[in-house]
Amino acid sequence: AFARLYGEPGERVLPLLPALPGGALSDGVVRLRPMGPGDAADYHRLENLPDVVRYSVPPQGPDMARAEGLCREAGAHWLAGERVELTIREAATDAFAGHIQLTSIIPVLGQAMTGYSLLPAFRGRGFTTRAVNLLVEWAFAHTPLTRVVAGTSPDNHASHRVLERAGFARQGLVRGLLPGPDGTRLDDLQWYRLRD
Repeated sequence: AFARLYGEPGERVLPLLPALPGGALSDGVVRLRPMGPGDAADYHRLENLPDVVRYSVPPQGPDMARAEGLCREAGAHWLAGERVELTIREAATDAFAGHIQLTSIIPVLGQAMTGYSLLPAFRGRGFTTRAVNLLVEWAFAHTPLTRVVAGTSPDNHASHRVLERAGFARQGLVRGLLPGPDGTRLDDLQWYRLRD
């Protein structure tokens, strides 16, 4: 329980990850909304697409029970300052388009990692770049975070373009960092964006 009774002593404790203003972030084209239990089926379908699984760490989609658990517990993880899980939606229709997260939060470093995936029907329209910008700009404006990082497969050129358009710079290639299929190890091309 994250609560204190009225009248209890002590200073108010501000959360590391405050609530989104108005409950969502939007630029008029995409809307980012906190993930909840009602998003489990869409999230499960997205994260099990072969081209999404290929670039996942590890390269395996969640089963339905895991997807339901992640969606059900997303609010508690946010309140605890551990991670932000958001749906990417088309602003005009509120249709589920994808998922974006802020995770691997290290408060002492002021650093977090972002990752994202998008349904094929919404690709090629700039949705992911818009989502990354909305999330990172919110993090820099409303949290103590000063650095957001991302990791991509060296051959995931679509993700490279997203990060470049969202103001990230390449940091370097780490050999054999990630678990791959059948016990293999995969390289990770790392990116960063700093608060201005």
